[in-house]
Amino acid sequence: MLYNQIINLTIGNKQYNNKIIDIDFSVEFDKTPEPNIHEISIWNTSEDTKANIKKGLPVILNVGYGEDIGSIVVGTIGSYEVNYFEVDNELKLFVGDGIDKWISGKISKSYKANISALSVVNDLLSSFGLEVGKLSLKSNITYPSGISFNSSLKEALKKVANDTGSNFYIKNGMVFIVSDGFNVSSGFLLNKDTGLIGTPERLDIDGKDGWKIRCLLNHRLSTDSLLQVQSRSLNGNVKVVKGKHTSDFISELEVLPL
Repeated sequence: MLYNQIINLTIGNKQYNNKIIDIDFSVEFDKTPEPNIHEISIWNTSEDTKANIKKGLPVILNVGYGEDIGSIVVGTIGSYEVNYFEVDNELKLFVGDGIDKWISGKISKSYKANISALSVVNDLLSSFGLEVGKLSLKSNITYPSGISFNSSLKEALKKVANDTGSNFYIKNGMVFIVSDGFNVSSGFLLNKDTGLIGTPERLDIDGKDGWKIRCLLNHRLSTDSLLQVQSRSLNGNVKVVKGKHTSDFISELEVLPL
């Protein structure tokens, strides 16, 4: 099953898959509030296909093995380029997680005294129609004198996240504002029999002792995923801080021990 690698790409109302066309990708994820920009390349497309590509088109990238497929990108085209080589041509897309909404989304709004941080966040997100992945603030404080914003939506949400000691990030077009203890998934056992590649390497992550791990691509792994790692250098439970999925079907992860 692991050798039946599947890449399904949807751009607007057009669909592509790796059985009929070559598709490359590099998909990053982390805990920063800046939307990740993913690179997706389609090789040797028709001129009509290139002509129909435009900024703002929705993009969904599903990958996996056999029937075990899941989304690793849900976003929109921020920009694109066409590169020509001797016998090949590349349509390269730069896709962001709801990037257009974040670039153009300005907010000018005031909230009454004693409003809770959670109420502010819910109102801000509903105003822009953004989908919520999870809201689990570390501290649902109140603002005794109210609060006002005259900034981008991103900066407004960053402020509330900072005020409440929470993490704010975007994944697959959804907004997450969560505490350090939040986990999006658990129960993954990673060893040489379940996809671990090589030996985990020690890594400094923002002044903390972390690890860099490589494994076979798993579409379920992302920011805040939990792993149980079994290897010669690392044995124990860890949490994913950031990482990258690539079209050679490798997931590279930076993790911190629990």
